Amino acid sequence: MDNFTARRLYTRLGFVNEIPWTLWRRSGTSHVPSLSESQRAIHITRRRPGEWRQEYELAQHLRPLEHSGLGWMRPLHPGQFRKSLWQQVGDWLNFRSVERLVIRSGDEGRLLASLRIDRSFGANTELVLMVEPEYQGVYDEALLNLAVRRFGGRGQTLVLEHPGEEEITNNILRRYGFRPQREVMHMRWEVR
Repeated sequence: MDNFTARRLYTRLGFVNEIPWTLWRRSGTSHVPSLSESQRAIHITRRRPGEWRQEYELAQHLRPLEHSGLGWMRPLHPGQFRKSLWQQVGDWLNFRSVERLVIRSGDEGRLLASLRIDRSFGANTELVLMVEPEYQGVYDEALLNLAVRRFGGRGQTLVLEHPGEEEITNNILRRYGFRPQREVMHMRWEVR
């Protein structure tokens, strides 16, 4: 993380460090590792419309506001998980699409992992990945493998902002050809 002078200034002004985030980028020319047999058995499906609350609860658990929410300028808010009719119309008119892939618990009572895929005409494909800690290294790899195979083809760039503290996932990103572009420390101002 660079710009220590700015961080020191913000600290003196009362800002506190949250967590470091890394912006990852993958060009469409990178090799895609194959999945093991056990990973191929993982059931990945689209999120049902009524499951937005479960995905929001997963995010509240893994990406609380005091840890920067979903990333830079993406505070944790229910609107990130369900769209109004007007937002859906706007997406359609602007050639944008959002796909949400999930992995459910055995009893389907909760979501254990989620991958949001934002696509827009002429723009990079953006990913948002959340995986319960006990499944990191397995579910994150299965979801990333699927995303890279489907959307990381020739000429398509994938970008992902991800917490720098999740080393298991960061190692998987490297193995899948993602390269760190920028590391930043998210900070918040504490009113005294």
